[in-house]
Amino acid sequence: MSDNPIPIWLLDVDGVINAISTSKQRLHAAWPEDSWILTEADSGTSVWPIQTATPVVEYIRKVHESGLAEIRWHTTWQQNALNVGRAVGLPDFPIQEAPEYDPGFWHRMRGTDSWWKLPAARRLIQLEERALIWTDDDIHYEMSKQQRQWLRGENPGRVLLIAPDAYAGLHQRDLDRVDKFLNPGPGE
Repeated sequence: MSDNPIPIWLLDVDGVINAISTSKQRLHAAWPEDSWILTEADSGTSVWPIQTATPVVEYIRKVHESGLAEIRWHTTWQQNALNVGRAVGLPDFPIQEAPEYDPGFWHRMRGTDSWWKLPAARRLIQLEERALIWTDDDIHYEMSKQQRQWLRGENPGRVLLIAPDAYAGLHQRDLDRVDKFLNPGPGE
């Protein structure tokens, strides 16, 4: 077991902190209208709109500042995730190392049908032996049920996978799950 008891939180951008919906009704069903920030961030090749809810940003910042988790970007934005973070007022989190990432074919690893993000999570569990929170809207789309079970089985009770609604990003119920994971009650 690792000497570092602090969990790692792998944080995606699009569909997690950047809600991709153009429907105000859908966004406002997740968070009140006055909660939304609309800004933009440079992806390295172009500038993209970013819309996020302030409670999400505030919660992530609180987790970071309190030292409850070590947050790492794990996204196709790669180093440009720092631009997203700065645009919404988040600190410069490190980028999760993922040598499998191929910008020309970003959703799959070269020569396989596996998601490029999965090996990094596996390495964290196997090598760092720390608890893992992974928020990514594609978790259920890109990973099989067996892959999700394997991740959880490698570190029983210490892996939390959250696939938020990509159109609205993280909801309060998602933040509540992270909070319960980070602050378990007696006997949990």
